[in-house]
Amino acid sequence: MISTRALDNPFAILVDTVTGEVLEIYFYTDVTNSVSASYEDKTIRGRSEPIKHYTFTGSDTVTLNNVVLVASMWAEDGGIHEDAHNQWTFLKALMFPDYSAGEYIGPPHKVRLKLGDFYDEECVIEEFQSTAKPPFNRFHLPQRIEVSFVFKRVDTPKGYDDVRVIL
Repeated sequence: MISTRALDNPFAILVDTVTGEVLEIYFYTDVTNSVSASYEDKTIRGRSEPIKHYTFTGSDTVTLNNVVLVASMWAEDGGIHEDAHNQWTFLKALMFPDYSAGEYIGPPHKVRLKLGDFYDEECVIEEFQSTAKPPFNRFHLPQRIEVSFVFKRVDTPKGYDDVRVIL
């Protein structure tokens, strides 16, 4: 498991649905969740306003901004782990196609995003941004990386009763 090191902070768990790799991300940021419904206007002659016809509901979207990935200060061998870099490459790789199956080109891996009891869905990462911050280690790898990403729920249609769950 790749993991940031923090205590008593909210965290997200991401699981690569293809490889099974797990990443825990601790964050001090808002979690933005958005979804939109689309309607077509049906105009009727003589009516002052059109009638709205439901067409579909868009993807459920979760946005996490300015999440900080940090390197562990101590490794078992007494050195410094490059955890921030490993976490960054794990996340960034989820944006690229998978060429590991020979001639078949697979899509980017999906992830299971779990935010406690608030959110637990299979998603794709639709946007990923990162900024490397000092200090840098002797190999010029950052010890702190700020990342922002947008997750979109995929492949599982939801209805009113699926969403309206009372805890």
